[in-house]
This record gives sequence, C-alpha cells and structure tokens, in this order.
Amino acid sequence: MLKKIEKSIFLTKPIIGIVGRKNEDYIKVNNNIVNAINKLGGIPVLILPANDIEKVLKLCDGIIMPGGTDIYNYDKYICNYAIEKDIPLLGICLGMQIMANSIEKNINNHYLITHKIKTKEGSIINKIIGDNYVNSRHNYHVVDIGNYNVSAYSEDGYIEAIEYPNKKFVVGVQWHPEDMIDFDKNELNLIKYFIETTKN
Repeated sequence: MLKKIEKSIFLTKPIIGIVGRKNEDYIKVNNNIVNAINKLGGIPVLILPANDIEKVLKLCDGIIMPGGTDIYNYDKYICNYAIEKDIPLLGICLGMQIMANSIEKNINNHYLITHKIKTKEGSIINKIIGDNYVNSRHNYHVVDIGNYNVSAYSEDGYIEAIEYPNKKFVVGVQWHPEDMIDFDKNELNLIKYFIETTKN
C-alpha cells in the first residue's frame, strides 16, 4: 500500500526534460539546472539525441533548452515540437539563441559580467523579474527573433529575453537563472513559474 502511495505522489510531479549538450565523446547536463528542478518540485529527465526522440518528448510536461556551444538538428526539432504541442519551454543562453532565427557574435563583451536589463511592460519576464540585474556568459546574441516578441533588452541594446505569444510558456533568456536561484529570488521565481505552468 505504501509503495502505491509513493508512486502516486511521484507521478503528480511534472517531468521536465533537459536537452543534453554534446561534449566530445559524451553528453552533459548542467547540474545547477537539475538541482533547480528538484528543488522546485519537478522531475528532471535528460533528453538525448535519438532516432525516435518524439517518444521521449511525449513524456515531458516541460522542456529546458540549456546553454552550450553548438547547435544540432534535434535542438530545432525539440523547439518546434514544444511550440506546436504547447509544451512549456524555457531556453537559456544558447537555448534562447536556438529559438531565434539568427545570431551574431557580440561586438561588446557580454561574457562573465553582471548587467541590468530593461523589460517590456506586460511581458512574463517583466511580471516575474522586472528591470533587474542578470548574469551573462555568452559570445553571441540574437539578431532576428522571428515570430517571438522581445521582452527584455540589455542597457547597450542587445536582446536579453524573448517570448512566443499565445502559448502557456515559451520564454528564452540570454542569462543563466539556474546559477542564481540560491541568492536571487527573482531567478528562483522564474524557474518556479515555468514549472508551475507545466502543471496546467
């Protein structure tokens, strides 16, 4: 009886897929993202490149596309799948860049700095974070947002957050909220808000 109760509790938690990032001969995942999902009531599951990746995606209540250095074909497929099926999607750094149509190398240095963002009134990012300070470690930035709306800019004019309209939650941020949840309530609330949308 106890095992049945434990299983029932386990299944009430949303499954959050994390897209694996290739690193030489192995697939890696950011441990801070795993810890954030566990801390905020989700079940982290690694999404690996596979011939029938759709079977894995069907298990996910939400998806996180994390940072990294290289974009692969399955990244775009996962992004498009999430939008089509209205699965909550959070893109972080490279994940946000994958969502957009095109990127360029930064003219100004946005690597390992903390800087302020200006958020658009009425956006999800404005609602959760507002005009605030974020962390950055990226060498590229988004230049063509396609069908997204810009929800935040850096003070020097770079796109810092994008949102897909009329979906539960499809948000890309250029910074790394997973690295700040232990000392920044706003970043904690961003990931928490994302996970809450996966329950609806």
